[in-house]
Formats: sequence, C-alpha cells, structure tokens
Amino acid sequence: MKTVAVILAAGNSTRMGFPKQLALLDGMPVLAHTLLQFENAPSVDGILLVARPKDFDAFSALCEQHHISKFIGLCPGGDTRQQSAKNSLDALPEDTGFIAVHDGARPLCDPALIERVIAKAKDSGAAAAAVPVKDTIKRVNENGRVTETVDRAALRQVQTPQVFRLSSYREALAAAIKDGADLTDDCQLFERTGLPVTLVEGSDRNIKITTPADLAIAAILLKREV
Repeated sequence: MKTVAVILAAGNSTRMGFPKQLALLDGMPVLAHTLLQFENAPSVDGILLVARPKDFDAFSALCEQHHISKFIGLCPGGDTRQQSAKNSLDALPEDTGFIAVHDGARPLCDPALIERVIAKAKDSGAAAAAVPVKDTIKRVNENGRVTETVDRAALRQVQTPQVFRLSSYREALAAAIKDGADLTDDCQLFERTGLPVTLVEGSDRNIKITTPADLAIAAILLKREV
C-alpha cells in the first residue's frame, strides 16, 4: 500500500503577481524546495504534481533538473482545489493506499513533519499538520461590531500535508460532489461525513507563500533554525 504525495501547484498566483511556484527562494524555485522535502521523506513512495497544462513542460524539466526520483507524473488542475483533488485521483497508481495532499507553495515543510503526519494517518485514517492559534480571535456581526472573544485554547491553524486513507477519501469526495459542496480544505471532506481527522503538531516554519512578503519571510527562515 503506497503513499503518494499529491502536490497542488495549479493556482494562478493572483496575489503574488507572478508564478509563485517558480519564484526563486535561495536560488532555487519554490516548487523545487517543496518537491525535495517529499523526495527526502522515507514514507513517501511517489509524487504526483497537479498543475496547469501550460506549466507541464516547465515543471517536468524542474523535476528532472533537481533529480526528483519519486516523480510519477502530472495531471491537470481544476478551477477549484476540490476539482484538482478529484483530477489527481484518476492519475494515482493502482496500489496507492494513502495520499498526502500538500500545497506546492509550502516549501519549508521538512521530511520529519511529513513523516509524523503520515504515521498518524496510517494509525487513524486521516491526519493533518496544525499549529495553535496565537492571536486573539474576535467574532463580529455583519456590521463589523465585536460580539465575543473566542477562546483560542481549542483553536488550531491547519497546514498541509494532510494525509488520508485513499478509499475513505474517495468516498468522502464523492459524497461532497453529490451534495454540490465545493470545499477549500481536504479535511472538510472527512469532517462533513463524520470521519475522524487527527491533528499533528505542525511548524511555524511551514508557511504558505502567497505574497512577495511571504517569499521574503521564507528566505529568512530558510537561512536559520527557529
């Protein structure tokens, strides 16, 4: 039963202003950093890259240049995250037992974190990286007026990777599609069907690059241990 990493890199990088997957981070594309983290994770057997068809050639060349030996292919992304996830299922090897869904723009997710999430998912069926919420959280009404301060003790900020038993993921995704739901987080597929998801200690380094400021922060984090 193989574990395949499904790397989502089909976004249009609207907030970045240029393709963030190919933005240079310490002299190497962001996506190359991400792929190398999974290349170096022992429990990952294959890497499937979800991308825009117009990026296929560039991403294939990137995998070859950086010696991503676990790369098994590309599949086209959809208009939404859920559609991209659905497309990826048709491209998985038949002996895939678990999938590790990860944002291509999270280049600092180290192999140790990937291993922790995979191990927990194999034990419980589904797991995801997460960190405690640090800021004070307010609930507001439609006019922006504060109605309460939310207790943050039980709140978590979810990251990727998110790892799932493939058979359960297929069923949860089919149920969401049947109900007309289009979700932005893969864990929600399990939550809405009552399937448990266990959160694993993530990392403050595991940031998602969305803006040029995020790229600058990632460059600083890459050069030092925190």
